[in-house]
Amino acid sequence: MDGQNQYFISTKRIETLVDGIFAIAMTLLVLSIKLPDNSGLWTDSMVWGILWGQATNLFIYALSFYILATLWINHHRVFDQLKIADHGFWWITVLWLLLIALVPFSTYLMGDFGNTTPAALFFQANMFLIGIVSLLNRWYVIENKLADKIYKPETVKQIYLINLVFPVSALIGMSIAFISPPWSPIVYLFSPLIIIYLQRQL
Repeated sequence: MDGQNQYFISTKRIETLVDGIFAIAMTLLVLSIKLPDNSGLWTDSMVWGILWGQATNLFIYALSFYILATLWINHHRVFDQLKIADHGFWWITVLWLLLIALVPFSTYLMGDFGNTTPAALFFQANMFLIGIVSLLNRWYVIENKLADKIYKPETVKQIYLINLVFPVSALIGMSIAFISPPWSPIVYLFSPLIIIYLQRQL
C-alpha cells in the first residue's frame, strides 16, 4: 500500500480547496449588484427607484447563491462517503471547480444583459456543464469504488437521477432563453428542491 500512496490524494486537502472556491465564488456574486455614483443629492424616491432597478440583479444574485449552496451541500455528501481520492477524481473535481468559479461571471452577465439570448444561454451552459461534471464525478466514484460503501443498483440509479436534475434543468432553461431570456433562470427555483426531495429517498 505504501508504494501506491502516490496515486492517492488526501480527501481533506481536496475538500479544503472545494470549500475555498465556493466561499470565494459565493462572495463574488454580490458584486453583480452595482450602485450608481453617490455624489450629489438623492431623494427617497430616487433611492427607491435605484433599489427597484436592482430587482433583476438581486434576484439573479439570490438564485445563484441558492444554486451554489445546493451544489456545495450535494458535493459534501460525496465527501462524506469518500474513502480515497485518486488522480482521476482530483482532475474531475478541478474541472468542476473551474466551472463553479465561472458562476459569478455568468451571474454578472445575466444580471446586466439577461434580456438577451446570448447572456441567458451562457448562464445556462455554465449550469449545464456543472451538472454534467457533477454526474461524471459521481459516476467515477461509484465505478472506481472510491466510496466507503457498496451501492445497491437501485441506489445507483437514484444517485444518477439526482445528478441529472441540473443538466436537464439547464436544457429546459436554454429552450426558454430563445423565447424569453429573462425568465430562463426560473427553472432553478425548483431544481434544488427536487434534488433535496430525491436525496431523502436514498
